[in-house]
Order: sequence, then structure tokens, then C-alpha cells
Amino acid sequence: MDNHILYNTFIHRLKKLSTVDTAAVCTLLSNIFTLRTISNNTHGGLAEIAIVEFINHYFNNEYTAIHVGKEYYRSNNNEIDIALRDIYSECVLPLSIKTYGLGAIQLATDKNSSLYAHLNTINRSITDTQEIKTIISMPCFTALLNKCILCLIYEEQQYSCNIVTFDFKLALDNVAYIEQLLPHGRRKHIAYRFFDTNNTRIFEIRCGGKSSNALQRGLWTHTTHSIQYFNSIFEQWQTWTINNTLLQLITKSLIAPATSHAVALQNIISHTK
Repeated sequence: MDNHILYNTFIHRLKKLSTVDTAAVCTLLSNIFTLRTISNNTHGGLAEIAIVEFINHYFNNEYTAIHVGKEYYRSNNNEIDIALRDIYSECVLPLSIKTYGLGAIQLATDKNSSLYAHLNTINRSITDTQEIKTIISMPCFTALLNKCILCLIYEEQQYSCNIVTFDFKLALDNVAYIEQLLPHGRRKHIAYRFFDTNNTRIFEIRCGGKSSNALQRGLWTHTTHSIQYFNSIFEQWQTWTINNTLLQLITKSLIAPATSHAVALQNIISHTK
């Protein structure tokens, strides 16, 4: 089965669940974003584990999911957080989870700087339609069409949240001009911004050679500037709440013995069946 078919089918099922059982999805998001209280670097990794558990619990008749982990990503040059397996076709979908606050969001990591290397050979802003078509038809750009991502985004002041996907095909098809941004101020490396005919900033390529942070390279966008290129799981933004009980459970469990963990685990399992 084609990855896009599997991906779109899963997104359709997730949308349906968000309509039928909105509370379950919002509980998941509240618990994930609550973990920011512990550390800004904590909730992203745990979000991947939480999504795996969520899929295996709520879609157990259709899918199985495993957390691939960062070691697989580092060794295989793949941006995969979750391996989603369709039970009927036995096809596996590589799924990437992005957890960001409302605003700038990294859609794809350019570990090998292939996007940067290609644009850097041009080294200027580009407005010619045919030249733009040639650029986005290059393998380093068409590879973006194979990205299957799930973005968990939140707004802390208003306690609102959403799950969105990014339409890479629509984004690439609508590129009208590319603006080169030279190093300035805090920006130490060249960047390229891609705009549509309405001057909407669709996405940007944050570049850099070996001296730049490898995890900062790649394709970035903005959840407000380019909102029309996102598709939402919910019909409208949802409210999330801080789960103080979860915070206490985590902190107390760190000094509790395994026997106490076993009792708490059984109680949690009995309430999620």
C-alpha cells in the first residue's frame, strides 16, 4: 500500500475519533503539554511514546505502533519517530511527531544539508517561474512529499491546542518566488523563504554548513503565517489543562519502589479499558 494512502487513511480515522471522543484526544494533549512543566525538553520525546500508546489503545483493531527512537533516526538517516503498521495490509508507515508551541515549527530536518547545498549553488533570490519549477522538482525537494508528519501544537497563554498536518504538495505547487535572506543580527547563516502569489510565507529553508546546528537545518514554517497549508484534526481549536495529578504521580513515583508502581499501573489500566 502506498504511504500516502496509509497516511491519509490513518488521519481520517484520527479525525473521526476526535469527533466521536473529543475528550480522549484532549486528555492525551493535556497530559503531553503538562509535561512542559517538568522541562521544555521532556514533552517532545514523551509525546512520541504517548502517541504510540494512544494508537495501540484506541485503534487496536486497525493498527499497531512502536516507538522507533532516535538511534534508528541517527543510523538510518530517516526522520521517523513511530512505525505505524496497518494490521490488514501489514504495511508500515514511518510517522514523524512534531510538538511545538504556536509559531515557528520545523517540519523536516535537513541533516545532510542537501536543501542548503542545492539553494546555495544559486545564491540569490528567485522569481522566474520556470526556474522555481526546476528547483522544486529536484529530488531533495520532492522527497518532502514523502514526509508523513503529525504536529501537536499548543498556545500556553490561552491554553488552546490542536493536531495538524502540513500539505507538502500544496505548498510546493504554490511557490511563486524565493527570497534569499543574508546573515544579519542573530541569523548567522543564509536562509531562503518561499512565498505564494499572495505573499504568504509558505515555508523557509534554514541553512548552514558544518558550523551550524544539524538539528536546526531544514524546512521550517509558521503555524499562523502559513495556516492555509495546514489541515486540522479538529473542527476548531481545543482547550487543554494542566494535569497536576499527573505531575504529582511522576514526582512521587521517582522515589517509590517497583511494587508501588505495579499497584498504580494496575489501577490506571483498569480505568483505561
